[in-house]
Amino acid sequence: MNNLYFKTIPYVYHGVPGLRLISVKEDSYGVECIPFRLFVEELIDNGMSSKSVITYGREVGSFFNYLMVGYEVLGSSSPAEGAILCRSWKSYLTRGRNSASDTVVEIDRILPSPYISESSADLYHVPVQAFIKLIPDFAEDMEIAAALNKESYTLDNRLLIGLKFKKKLMSEKRQDVLGESGFRKGRKSKLKKTRTEVFGHINYKNQSYDLIDTTKYFPLNKISGLISNATSYRNAALWALMSATSLRGSEALQVLWEDIDLIKREVYAVDPALRSNPHRSYAGLNEVEINSLSWKGRRTKYTLLLEPYGRLFFHYLALYARHEYKANVHHNFVFQTGAGAPLCFSDYGSVILRPFQIAAKLVLKDEYPTGKKFGLHSLRHSYCIFFKNFVRHTEGIGLSDHEIMLLTGHATLDSVRRYAKIDRSMLEAKLAVSFMDRYEGEEESYEEHLLNFHQGQIDAIREKLNSDSVESA
Repeated sequence: MNNLYFKTIPYVYHGVPGLRLISVKEDSYGVECIPFRLFVEELIDNGMSSKSVITYGREVGSFFNYLMVGYEVLGSSSPAEGAILCRSWKSYLTRGRNSASDTVVEIDRILPSPYISESSADLYHVPVQAFIKLIPDFAEDMEIAAALNKESYTLDNRLLIGLKFKKKLMSEKRQDVLGESGFRKGRKSKLKKTRTEVFGHINYKNQSYDLIDTTKYFPLNKISGLISNATSYRNAALWALMSATSLRGSEALQVLWEDIDLIKREVYAVDPALRSNPHRSYAGLNEVEINSLSWKGRRTKYTLLLEPYGRLFFHYLALYARHEYKANVHHNFVFQTGAGAPLCFSDYGSVILRPFQIAAKLVLKDEYPTGKKFGLHSLRHSYCIFFKNFVRHTEGIGLSDHEIMLLTGHATLDSVRRYAKIDRSMLEAKLAVSFMDRYEGEEESYEEHLLNFHQGQIDAIREKLNSDSVESA
């Protein structure tokens, strides 16, 4: 803790859980960071979900600790030092002691780097970018804070002074910053003009164009085995529900008993904000718990159960209700902890994700990708992959993007298009007609070329199936 300047503590604003930032340094122990609280309250006032607010708060808090240690290393705090530290933050997050920047190496010695991936580091800049944009709006509140608590004002002013740089840096300072951070001089930013110039080196990735590959969806032929390897009826029912419906983890965990029609064998995914009688649906929950419920924007409450997972869900649901579920609880959530509390409020990593990953490793065995651990969201990807590429219907194989949106509740077509794995193969099949003529110099019909291409695909798949059969024997 001696290497930290701040720590976060729980905080509730207008009934929504958030965070406060408190100093842990001896010279300012217990002093609250007022700009941080203003930032959190602004996020909540703008309607951001509690989960996102807490994520933003933690990442901004981590940046503040890095920034304060950086000031110590550089010997002063000013817009020039602040710009250098902002430019170096990604190198700190991803490389730490292996950074090309001596400043980053020294910061890592005092405050060890988390060593996250490049893509994750890019996302860490989004909350900080949002905070920096709000700094001009803090002036009046800072003056009030100064009159109430001089220690708080002194700490906050030191923190913010290095972030009060102009949108565009002076050319000489820009060159110093680029040199210190190890970025190529003269590099042009591809970002929008509204972004702060000091983060111009961060290329934010549009994830909607990141196609889903085999490392992101759970193997379709292994899902039933995964469910059967669950160590509790509750987990088996939860995983079967997600596999059958494509519900996100947060959506599945928030399913109520009133959302399940046992006669029609149907499951509904209802937005907490659209409940017809929320007081009855969420009886037993306080205001903070209700505001903590997460909903990403699913467009439809209807689900289509994919078999055999739909049948497995109702099978394990009955066993769960008979042997594990505690009926004398104060809430209506289907999934609960061993003590009977709503499972959606428990620790996700240890209580929900860890059992899934253990079962996944048992099922996948040697197929488990090195360094890759599937999460529950991979089941949603599997559902989409199947309906996009493999489901047979009256007009052929695979549903259209619009049809999949109706099933999964995706907000945009771009999100659905990420599941276009087989579309590329079909494109290759079309191009093969032309390419094979040019390569082999043979005169063959369209049908013959297409048959040759697909025969190669069939042979490759058959070889893979035979290899799997030999290994399982």
